Amino acid sequence: MIGDESELLPVKSPGSPARKTWPTTAQSRWAAIYKSKWSGKMNLKKRFMQVIAVILIAVMLVGCRADRVEITFDGSNCTVTGPTSLPAGENQLVLKNLSEEKFGFWVSKILGDHTFQDLLDEQGEPGRFFSSFTNRVSGGSITGLEYGENGEEIYTIYTGTEGEYAIYLYDQVSEEYIWLCGPLQVTKSSSE
Repeated sequence: MIGDESELLPVKSPGSPARKTWPTTAQSRWAAIYKSKWSGKMNLKKRFMQVIAVILIAVMLVGCRADRVEITFDGSNCTVTGPTSLPAGENQLVLKNLSEEKFGFWVSKILGDHTFQDLLDEQGEPGRFFSSFTNRVSGGSITGLEYGENGEEIYTIYTGTEGEYAIYLYDQVSEEYIWLCGPLQVTKSSSE
């Protein structure tokens, strides 16, 4: 506490006995408080524990980011890394578009007995649009978009029901291209 007598510094004027008084400047006052409160062996242990706690929190935060699905598109290939299964509800997916092209991003549920592999087989070659695609998928909703420090797009998506979903990019202007990036299995929400 500021004003505690233990924080007073001994001051000796020439020709007078030593007496305790407050330092005259704010800077020296804080130096006196720092010296009296935060020095010593016991406080070094406390400081060390605080540093360890900060490091652990930073590691945990970095670990949380690793749980997001990351989609990378380089103009000729679309890859998905991270978890292949997420709980129903809102989740974040990160899109890194390394190409010069601008594509729409979407996550839609695959309908009926179809699978992601069925969609790939119908497409034939990567990037080729096929008309039956629109009859094979439905739903999925983007509820938010943020931009990361390195230009990546961070989408918040809502998937309401469990099942297999398709992560894909499409040409919004000509609708000539569709890039099937990967499947995503949506499971029951942990709150259900």
